[in-house]
Amino acid sequence: MSDSSAADDSKHIEELYHYVECLSEATDKSQNVKDYQGIIDTAKSSIKAKQLAAQFIPRFFKFFPTLSGPAIDTHLDLIEEEELGVRVQAIRGLPLFCKDTPEHIAKIVDILVQLLAAEEFVERDAVHKALMSLLTQDVKASLTALFKHIGSVDEPSTDEVIREKVLSFIRDKVFPIKAELLKPQEEMERHITDLIKKSLEDVTGAEFRMFMDFLKSLGIFGEKAPPERMKELIGIIEGQADLDAQFNVSDADHIDRLISCLYMALPFVVRGASSSKFLNYLNKHIIPVFDKVILPFSCLELLDLEEQPGEKKYCSVPLMLICDSVTSLTALFKHIGSVDEPSTDEVIREKVLSFIRDKVFPIKAELLKPQEEMERHITDLIKKSLEDVTGAEFRMFMDFLKSLGIFGEKAPPERMKELIGIIEGQADLDAQFNVSDADHIDRLISCLYMALPFVVRGASSSKFLNYLNKHIIPVFDKVILPFSCLELLPEERKLDMLKALAEVSPCTTTQDSRQILPNVVQLLKKYMPRRKTGEEMNFTYVECLLYTFHHLAHKVPNATNSLCGYKIVTGQPSDRLGEDFSDIYKELSNVEELTRATMKKLTQGMAEQNKAMAAAKSDEAKDTIRTQKQNTTTGLRTCNNILAMTKPLHSKTPSFIGDKSINLSWKEATKPSVPVATVTTGGKRPATKANGSSNVTSKRGRGAGGLQNQLVNRALEGLSHGGRSGTRGRGRGWGGRGRGRGYR
Repeated sequence: MSDSSAADDSKHIEELYHYVECLSEATDKSQNVKDYQGIIDTAKSSIKAKQLAAQFIPRFFKFFPTLSGPAIDTHLDLIEEEELGVRVQAIRGLPLFCKDTPEHIAKIVDILVQLLAAEEFVERDAVHKALMSLLTQDVKASLTALFKHIGSVDEPSTDEVIREKVLSFIRDKVFPIKAELLKPQEEMERHITDLIKKSLEDVTGAEFRMFMDFLKSLGIFGEKAPPERMKELIGIIEGQADLDAQFNVSDADHIDRLISCLYMALPFVVRGASSSKFLNYLNKHIIPVFDKVILPFSCLELLDLEEQPGEKKYCSVPLMLICDSVTSLTALFKHIGSVDEPSTDEVIREKVLSFIRDKVFPIKAELLKPQEEMERHITDLIKKSLEDVTGAEFRMFMDFLKSLGIFGEKAPPERMKELIGIIEGQADLDAQFNVSDADHIDRLISCLYMALPFVVRGASSSKFLNYLNKHIIPVFDKVILPFSCLELLPEERKLDMLKALAEVSPCTTTQDSRQILPNVVQLLKKYMPRRKTGEEMNFTYVECLLYTFHHLAHKVPNATNSLCGYKIVTGQPSDRLGEDFSDIYKELSNVEELTRATMKKLTQGMAEQNKAMAAAKSDEAKDTIRTQKQNTTTGLRTCNNILAMTKPLHSKTPSFIGDKSINLSWKEATKPSVPVATVTTGGKRPATKANGSSNVTSKRGRGAGGLQNQLVNRALEGLSHGGRSGTRGRGRGWGGRGRGRGYR
C-alpha cells in the first residue's frame, strides 16, 4: 500500500469514527442525517472502511427511515465485495436491520437464502448464524419467508439449487432445535405445520418422509394428541398418495407412492386414525387387478427391473406382505438361498436382501402379527438363510433377531441359548482349525464379539472358550490375521481376540475357567517383560490378560498353585508346593516399573497438550490436540488398570479380582479405540510406514476397535524403551459369502 493510500485509508476510518461518535452522543439521533449519510458514503471507500461501515450501517439503521433504501442498497454492495472479510462482516450485520424494524425480515431472509450457496465455509457459516438470529428474533415471519423458497403449486420455487439449500438448512439447523425455537409451542407448531402442508404439493419421496418425521415429533401430534390430530396426519398422507387420481396398473411411480404412503400411515392407524380411504382405494383399484400390477414378470425380477430406465414396473410385494405375510415372507426368503436351495441369481438376491432390510424389517411391529407366531416364523426363515451369507448380512440378521420380542429382555434362557447357537454355527467351531485361514479367524473374532451380550445375559460361552483354548491361544503368535478396508495393523485383530476374551471372562463357568487358565497364564508370562532378554511389552495385551487371569483365578483360586506359585490355602498338599516362583514376581515388578515410567511421561505429555490447546488458533489444530488428549487419557487408564491388577498379585496369598471394580480402558473411551502401544524393554524400533515396516491394509475391528487405537498407540509410542509392530501377509478378509466365498 502506498503512503497516499494509507493516508486515505486512515482518513476514511477517522471520518467513520467521527460520524459514529456524533450519532452515539446525540439525544435525538434522527436529527443527525448527515452523519448517517456520511457512513453510507464512506462505505464506498477503502477495504477497512467498508468493514467498519458494515457494522455501523445496520447499527443506526432504525433511526433513519428516509435513508433505508440507500442504506440497504449500500450494505448489499458490501455483501458482493471481493474481499471475504467485508462480505462476512456485512452478512453478520443483516439481522440488525430487523431488530427494531421487523417489517424487513422477509426481505433480509430472502437475501440470506440467496447466500446459502456461498462457496467459502466461513461465509456460509455467517449466513447460517444470521438466519438463526432472525429466527430467534421473529420465528413466525422468518419461517414463513424461508418456506416460500421451498415452493408450492401457488408459488413454485424457481431455483432448484437454492431450494435444496433451504431444505438442508431447515432439516439440519431448524428442526433439531424445535423445542427452543417454536414458542409459544402450540401456536408455532401449528404455524410450521401449515407451512409444511403448503410445501408438500411438490416434493420428492425423501422430502415427504423428512417432513412427516418432523411433524410426528411435534407435541401437537404426540401421544396425548386428540383423534382429530391423527386424522390430520392421515389426511396429509392420503393427499400425498394421490388417492383421487385415476389408477393405471403400469404407473410405477403412482404405485410406489401409494405403497410408501400406506406404510407411513400404519403407525397412525394403529393409534386410532381411519384407514378407510386407503382401503377403499385398494379394494376398488388394486385388488381387482392385482395380477396385472405385477404384469408378466415375477415380483423379484421387478425388483431388478425397477432401476432400468424405460422398463420400470413396480413390484407389489409390499401389498402381498400385508395380505399374506407368512406365504410372502417364505417366498421372499427362498431367493436369499441356503445350502439346500442356493440362490442362482446374485442380482435378485441382493435386491431381495435390500428390500427385506429397508421395507420389511422397519415395520415388523405392524407386519408380524400374531406376534409370537410370526416372529418364530421369520426367525426360522432367517436361520435357514444363514448358511451362506456375508459378514455384513449376518450382522444385519442378528441385529433384527435381537430386536424381536421373543428375544427381548424377558426372554427365557433357552432363547439366549438359541441365539448363541446361531452365532456358534456361523463361527464354524466344528471346522478343522488352520492357522493360516484368515477368513475363519476373522469370522471367529466377529462372532465372539456378537455373542458377548448374550453371554452377559446368561448364555454359555463354553463352546467359544474351548475352541479358543484348544486352537487359538496355544498358537497365538502364529495366527495370520485378516485385513480389511481400514489401514490397521494386523495386531489389531489379535487384540480384538484378547479384548473379547477379557470381556467374556467374568461370565465363565468354574469348569471353563479351570481349563483355560493354564494357557492364559502362559500367554501372560510371555507378554510380561524380562529386561535382560529385551522382550517387548504391549500394554493393552497385558491389561487384557491380567483382567482375564483375575476373573478366571477368582473362580478357581487353587488352580493357580502349580501355575504361578499363588498358594491359596485350601488344606490340600498342593498348597505347600516348593517350586521357585521368583521369576514371576520379577516380571510383575518389571511391568509395574515400566508402567509407572510410562504414566509419568503420559502425564507430562498431557500438560504439554494443555498448553498446546491454549495456544491453538484453528479448529483443526484444537481437534488434533483434543484427540491426542483423549488417547493419552486412554493410555493412563490402561496403565492404572495394570497397576491395580498387579498389586494384589505380589502376595503369596493373593486376592483375585472377580467383581466390577476394574473398568477396562476401552470400555470407558468416548470414541472407538483399539490397541494402546506396543512398547519394548529392548532396543527395537516401532515398525511404521516411515521405516518401511508397515505395508499392510488390515481388518477393521468392532465398535471399540480400529482407528482410535492406532492413535492411542502413538500416545504411548516410544515412551519406554522401544516397540514393535508386526506385519503379516495379506489375508482374504471377511470377504464374499459363506464357507467358500469369504465372509466380509
